[in-house]
Amino acid sequence: MVYADGTLVKGPSDPLVYLVANGQKRGFVSGSVYTGLGFSWANVVTAAVNTFADLPMGANLESATERHTSGVLVNDSGTIWQMTATGRKGVPSMEVFNSYGFSFARVVAANAADLAAANEGVLTARASCTGGGTTTPPPASGSLSVSLASSNPAAGTIIADTTSGDGAQAQVGALAVNFTAGSSAAVVTTVKVKRAGISSNSDVSNIYLYDGITRLAEYNSYAEGIATFTASAGLFTVPASSTRVITVKYDLANGTSSGKTLGFNLTDVSLSGGASVSGLPLSGNLMTTATVSDLGKLTINSFTTFPATVDPGEVDREVWRFNLVSADQDIEVSKLNLTLVGTVAQNDIQNVKLKVSGTQIGTTQQVMTNNEVTFDLSGSPYVIASGQTKTVVVHADIVGGTSRAFKFTIRKSSDVSVKDKNYGVWLKPNQTDTLTLIEPETGNGTDINAGTLTVTKATDSPSGNVTLNSSNVTLAKFNFKANGEDIKITTLVVEAVVSEDQQNLNNGKLLLDGSQINTTTDFDSDATDDGNFTDAATDAVGAGTDEDTSFSLGNTFIVPAGKTKVLTLTADTKDGDGNTLAASSTIRLSVGGFAATGQVSLASVTIASADGNLVTATSGALTIAKNTSVSDYTVANPTGVVGATGVKIGSLTITAGTGEAVSVTSITVGDDGDEATSDIGDNFQNLKMMQGSTQLGQTQGVLSGTAGADFVFTPSSAINVPAGQQVVLDFYADILTSAAGFATAQPGLEFVTSTATGAVTGADASDVTVENLHSLVIAAQGSLTVTANSGQPVAGQLVMGESDVTLAMFDLEAGSAEDLQITMIEVTDSTTSPNEFGGSLSNLKLFNGSTQVGATISSLSAGVDGVATFNLTTPLVVPRNATTTLTLKGSVNAYPNAVSGGTHVLEIAHATDDMTVIGASSGAAIAETISSAAGTAQDVYRTRAVVSLNSASPSGAHSESATDEVFRFDVAANSSYDAVVNAVAVTLSGNALLTGSNNANLYKSTDLNTALATEAYVTVTNAASGTTTTFVDTDASFDGIPVGATVRIYDDTAAAYATGTPRITSLASAGGNTTATFTPALAAANDVDVNDDMYYRPLQPGSGKLYFGAQTTLTADEANGSTSLNVTSTNGFAIGDTVTISGYGATGTALTSSAGGVISSIDDATSLTVSAVTLAATIDFDYVSASTANALTKNHNSAAVAYTGRLVSNAGQTVAQGTTLTFVVKGDTTGANASSTATETITGSLAAVGDLNWDDKVIFGIITDTKNIPVNGNTLQY
Repeated sequence: MVYADGTLVKGPSDPLVYLVANGQKRGFVSGSVYTGLGFSWANVVTAAVNTFADLPMGANLESATERHTSGVLVNDSGTIWQMTATGRKGVPSMEVFNSYGFSFARVVAANAADLAAANEGVLTARASCTGGGTTTPPPASGSLSVSLASSNPAAGTIIADTTSGDGAQAQVGALAVNFTAGSSAAVVTTVKVKRAGISSNSDVSNIYLYDGITRLAEYNSYAEGIATFTASAGLFTVPASSTRVITVKYDLANGTSSGKTLGFNLTDVSLSGGASVSGLPLSGNLMTTATVSDLGKLTINSFTTFPATVDPGEVDREVWRFNLVSADQDIEVSKLNLTLVGTVAQNDIQNVKLKVSGTQIGTTQQVMTNNEVTFDLSGSPYVIASGQTKTVVVHADIVGGTSRAFKFTIRKSSDVSVKDKNYGVWLKPNQTDTLTLIEPETGNGTDINAGTLTVTKATDSPSGNVTLNSSNVTLAKFNFKANGEDIKITTLVVEAVVSEDQQNLNNGKLLLDGSQINTTTDFDSDATDDGNFTDAATDAVGAGTDEDTSFSLGNTFIVPAGKTKVLTLTADTKDGDGNTLAASSTIRLSVGGFAATGQVSLASVTIASADGNLVTATSGALTIAKNTSVSDYTVANPTGVVGATGVKIGSLTITAGTGEAVSVTSITVGDDGDEATSDIGDNFQNLKMMQGSTQLGQTQGVLSGTAGADFVFTPSSAINVPAGQQVVLDFYADILTSAAGFATAQPGLEFVTSTATGAVTGADASDVTVENLHSLVIAAQGSLTVTANSGQPVAGQLVMGESDVTLAMFDLEAGSAEDLQITMIEVTDSTTSPNEFGGSLSNLKLFNGSTQVGATISSLSAGVDGVATFNLTTPLVVPRNATTTLTLKGSVNAYPNAVSGGTHVLEIAHATDDMTVIGASSGAAIAETISSAAGTAQDVYRTRAVVSLNSASPSGAHSESATDEVFRFDVAANSSYDAVVNAVAVTLSGNALLTGSNNANLYKSTDLNTALATEAYVTVTNAASGTTTTFVDTDASFDGIPVGATVRIYDDTAAAYATGTPRITSLASAGGNTTATFTPALAAANDVDVNDDMYYRPLQPGSGKLYFGAQTTLTADEANGSTSLNVTSTNGFAIGDTVTISGYGATGTALTSSAGGVISSIDDATSLTVSAVTLAATIDFDYVSASTANALTKNHNSAAVAYTGRLVSNAGQTVAQGTTLTFVVKGDTTGANASSTATETITGSLAAVGDLNWDDKVIFGIITDTKNIPVNGNTLQY
C-alpha cells in the first residue's frame, strides 16, 4: 500500500500518529501541534504492519504555526488549496476536487505560513481516475515473460516439531522465477501463487516474496489456497532487457503433521497499465513434511531493560538489551532487523551496534530511511550452543533528538533469520506462527534530555612561541560541539591574561570556522586572572584591572546538533595603542561567561569555560649548523672512491627562531682553510646544494683549489623556514679520478655565511658564524663481505624428487665506498668426505628476491667438494652501504639417483676465487671477505616422516584401568614413498605411582585388538645385598626389563616403596647373578636389602622411557660367532632379548644374522653380551658409511644395525606414502588414583628425535630427521 501525501496514518500496534509527506511518515512532537495544525483524529488510517514499516521516517513536525506539508488541503476563506513541496496550488472546481477523490472532511484551515508559500497556479483534473481512494496512480509498464529459475528449489523434506508449540521450519523456498522484461521496464503490481499438494491452508503460516536475501512483500490475502501479493505502485520493477529472480518462500505452520506434500505454483502476474505477461503458469516442486522431536528453538525474552533517559551526544550508549535463548540444537543467527520507533528523526540515532559480553557482533549500522537497522551476519553467523542464553545489548550514538523519545523493536518473524545447525533449516523466532511485537515497553521508550554544548581547546591551538609585533596572530582555538539540538550562543566573554600588566591586546577578533563574527575590538588584559568572566570595565592602556571583554553575538553563533564549530581568537601582538609588547611577553586567552539557548527545547544551556595554551611573543632568529644526524666519514666508512659521482660531502641545518618564519636568499660554504693538506678544489668538482631531491642554485663545476676558497649558492626562490622549524641542506660533488687528498679523515667544507630576513618583521636574520662541516675520506676501492643469511632454512631433511627447495641463503654486504658489480659466483657442496654425494642434487639456481641470477646449473661438478659456477652475463649490482641477499635453490634427484642419508652443506667457501667482483666507480678488482657463508646441513631421504599429536589423544579427568589408553600420535609419510616405523620410545611424566601387574601395548588405531609391540610387567626379588644404586638377582629374573626403563623399588623392611622412580643403566651378569644398576640413587635409608623387590610397570612415569622395540648402529665389525656386540646405545635392550644384526660384508653382500644373539649381559651403555651369532661372513659395520663409492652403489649411507623387538614381529610398521597412521599406547594404570587427597597425573610424549626409529626402505634406520618431535601428549588426571 502506498499512501498519498497528506494522509494521517498509524501502525497497528503503535500509538503514534504520522503525516505522510513526500513519501515519508513524519511524527508530531505533541498533541497540541497536531490539533493546532487543524487535523482531526477521525481521519487517522491504521496501516497494516508491513506497509507501515515500509514507510521511511522523516523529520518531526515541531510547531503548530509551520507551513502544512505537501498533499494537505487547506481552506482560505472558501478557496481550497493543495500544498506542494515548494508552494501551493488552487483547486478550481468540484470536478477537479472529485477527480482526486478528495473529501472536505480532510480539509484544514490555512495559516499564515501556508499563504506565504508561492502560488503555483491551479490543479488540473486527473483523467485516469474519477474519484475515491488516496493512492498514487500506478506507473507505466512494459511486457514481461516468466520462467523457472535455475535456483528453483528441488523437491525435499521440510520439518515441524512434534510438539506444536515448539515451532516449524521457516523461509521454505517454494518457487524461484525469472521475471524478464522486454525493451521497456516492467512494473509488477500483483503476484498470485496457488498452493499445491496434499495439504491445507492451515499448514502455512506466512508467505513472502524475496529478491535474494531482501524481503519484498508479505501476502495481502490467502484464501482457497491462493496467496495474493499486490501493491498499486508496484511490488517490484524489472529494468528493461534484464531479469530479476524472485523467490516465493513460506513458513510451515506449527503442528503440521508428517507425510503431507506442499508446494506453490505461479498462476497470475499483473503489470502496471495492463501490459502482457507470458509463460504462465509455472509449477514449483513439492516438499514432503516430516516431524522431529528436537527441532531447534530460538526464544527472545527479557527484553524490558532500557534506559529511561539518555543525554544527547552520548557515544556507544546502551539503549536496549534482550536475551536469545537456544534449545534442543545449536543454532546460528544470520540476521537481526530492528525498527526504530518514536518521535526522533532517522539520523538522531547513529552508529548502532550489537554486543554480546562486551564483544561486538556484526558491523556498525545506520538507521535506514524506513527506520530499520539490519545486521547481516550471514558472512559469519553468530552461533548459540543448545541450552545457552546470550544477552544481546544494543548500543548507539545519540546524535540529536532533544526532548523526543525512541525505542528499538522487533516487529515480525522475518526480522530474525535463525537456522538449526543440525537439521540445516530456518526457524521461526519464539516458535510462533505470528510473532508478537517485541519492544522494551508499550510506552514511548527512552527520552532524550535537553541539548548540551561542550567547549574544548583545539588540538592545534597555538602553544610555545608566537611572533612579536605582528598582526592577526592566532592566540587560541576552541572546539564548540552541540549535542541533541542546535544551540545558539548569544554572549561570550574573552579573558586575556598578559604578563606585561594592563597592556591590552590590539585588534581582537572572533573567527567562527574562519569567518569573523564580531566587530574588531581590543581584548582587555591584565597580568592576573581575577577568576571570573565578568566584563567590569573597558580599560585604556595602563589603566584598570579587568581582563574580560564581552561580545554580544546575536544570531551569528549557532552550533548545529552533532556538529563541531571552531572559534579562533586572533589579535595583534601589540598593546592597545599599537606599540610592540615587551619581548617574551606571555599571553593566555580563555572563553567563558556564555549565554546560550537550545533551539528545540528553548532551554538555557550551561557551558563551562575553557582555557587556551600559554604562548610567548618572541622575535625571529636564524641558526645554521653542521647536520649532526649525518656522521663524519672515516677510513672504515669513506665518502667514496676516486671517480665516484654524486657523493654527499656535507650537510647543514637551518633553524628559524620561534617568533617568525625566515626567508633565506643565499648560502656560502667554502674550503676549510685550516686544513692545508687536502683542498676541496683539488679533489672534487660539480658541487651542488640540495634540499631533499630539489637542487637550489647553480652547479659549480670546476672548483678553486685555493685553500679557504668560498662557493656561493643563490637559489632562484628564497628558502622559506617556518617559525621554530628546520630545513636541511645537503652538498653533493663528484670525486676527481686524479684525487689524491683526504686519505685520512679531514674536514672538507665549512659554512661561511648566509643572507636571511624575518618573514613577518622584515628584520635581518642572517647567521654569519663560521662552522666546519663533515670530515671526508676518499678510498681507493670498495669492499664486499659474504655471510650466511640468518633467515635460511634450519638444518633438516630433503626428500628425493623435490624441486626448487631452498638450500642456502647468502648476504652480500657492500662497504660504503662504492657500488659493486659481481660477474661470477661459485658455490660448493662441501660436506666432509666420505659423504660427498653432490650428484644427488641438480638444477641449482641463484635468486635475488624473485629474479633468477645467472643460468640454471644442471649438476654439480664431479668429485670431492662438487662446485656449481654461476657466470652472470648481466652483472649483479650491490649498492654501496647495502646488503643483497641471494637464495640458492635446487632439486633433489629421484630414487635411485640420490643417496639416502647423504648430507649436503652448500657454501661460498673460498675468498680468493669464488667470486669475481669489480668496483663500479673505481673499476678495481675486489677480493671478497668470506665469513661463515655456508648453508645448514640438509639430509636426503627417500621420504619424510612427520609426527603429530592425534586430536583424539585422551586428556583431562581419567579413571585407572588395566587397559587404559594414555597417548595417541600420528605418523604421516610423504607422498614420495612409504615410511617404516621400527621402534618407539615413549616418555611418561607425571606423579602417578602405579600398582598394577599388566602389560603395555602399542596399537594401530584401526586395530585395537592386535598389538604391534608389547612390554610386559616384571617383578624381581633381591637375592643378595644391594646398594642405593644396585639390585641383584639371578640372571633370568631380569628378563624383559630394558636398559633405560623406569622401575620402582619396594623396601621389604619398611613395607613401603622407596621414594623415586629410577632408570635402569646396566644389567651386568657375573657368576649366575645379574646386577641391575639404576639412577638416581635411593635415599640411604632405602638401600636395597635381601627380599626387597623391583617392579617394572611399563606405564610408570619416571626418569626412564617405555620402549616398544629397540634398534641401534654397530660401531665395530662383527664376525660369525661373535658374542660381544659394540653398539651406539643399549637403551631399549633387555636380558633375554634376541638381537639381529644386519649390514654388508667386505664385498658388498647383504648379511643378516640367522641365529644366536640372545642377550645375557649388558655391562655398559655401548656393549651387548650375546650368544654366538650366526653369519655367512663378517659384517663390515661401516661398509657404506665410510665409503662414498659403496654408498653410491647401495644408495644409502648408514652403519650396520642391531635390533630387537621391532614393531610387527620385527619387520617394522609400514606407513604408506601420502597417508597417516595413528598409533595408540594402552596399558595398566592401576593405582594411578590411589591417593584420595591429591590428583595424580600421567603424560605421554615423544620427547626426543631419536624416540622414533624409522627408515625409508633404503637406509637401515633414521633417528635424526623426524619432523615435529617433540610431540607432547595431554595430561591425564586420576
